[in-house]
Amino acid sequence: MALLVVKDLHVSYASPKGELRAVHGVSFDMQEQETLGIVGESGCGKSTLGLALLNLLPPQGKVTQGKILLDGEDILSMQGEKLRQVRGKMVAMIFQDPMTSLNPVKKIGDHFAEAIRAHDPEVTKEEALEKAGTILNQLGISSDRLNDYPHQLSGGMKQRIMIGLGVALDPRLLIADEPTTSLDVVIEAQILDLLRQLKDSLKLSMILITHSLGVVAEVADRIAIMYGGEIFELADVRTIFKNPLFPYTQLLLKLVPNVASKSTSLEWIPGSPPDLSSPIPGCKFAARCPYVFDRCKVDPPTLREVRPAHLVACHLYDEGAK
Repeated sequence: MALLVVKDLHVSYASPKGELRAVHGVSFDMQEQETLGIVGESGCGKSTLGLALLNLLPPQGKVTQGKILLDGEDILSMQGEKLRQVRGKMVAMIFQDPMTSLNPVKKIGDHFAEAIRAHDPEVTKEEALEKAGTILNQLGISSDRLNDYPHQLSGGMKQRIMIGLGVALDPRLLIADEPTTSLDVVIEAQILDLLRQLKDSLKLSMILITHSLGVVAEVADRIAIMYGGEIFELADVRTIFKNPLFPYTQLLLKLVPNVASKSTSLEWIPGSPPDLSSPIPGCKFAARCPYVFDRCKVDPPTLREVRPAHLVACHLYDEGAK
């Protein structure tokens, strides 16, 4: 049985312009110890999807349809203590910005002690701090830094602390939302390598949310390409890089800098992401797609398997296309 199954998930936000459909009909599953990369540009719904998986949407957001099954149990139907035990203990999340996720007036050790003891009150603060010190050593940080405040740490250290808090309760699934945002390329590589090591040593399943295909290239087992709140392509990482089928995926790959290329110009995708506050007829990428034809503008494509284990939502691969 799959560890996580998401079925036809729809998430909306209340906005001054009306209902904003941030996630629309998303379905996928994950196996134990698998890493799934969710890739797309800003506003595509990937962070909203991550929050929905933990039932952590803000007050103006709500799941309007679908199921999120963890070990066969629907997270969306859980409440109170049962839901609290799932968060952190079974599924943990690393949020985008450690600067705003860490309490500036609490020492690092207190962050760990609070998280550990909230789920296991019988653990003393001393025992929690001892475990936190062990975790910090695994992250390449001296346990002495437990006495520091967040402002005393570098950006890379803060992100390591967030990762440490994520794995402190030995979860089975770790959701990392843009874990390398605002970090330089050297620290980014170190963070990704750390995530890979923790995944292997702790036997974690992981969802890596990012806007960069380069970030997931050596970490993910499979990649889901999101656009306009939907998944338009899903396949293993080698297939996505070697033989992408959806036009948006092909264009995203052209945006990845290539030092071997003789070209001196940077690629870009013309147009803007769709406005999700009103229904969009046809394919959401039609307005920016270089291969668009009449059917694309009126008939939404369905995500389906067009090659073994390679799912695509695109009319180009329909029988008799064009």
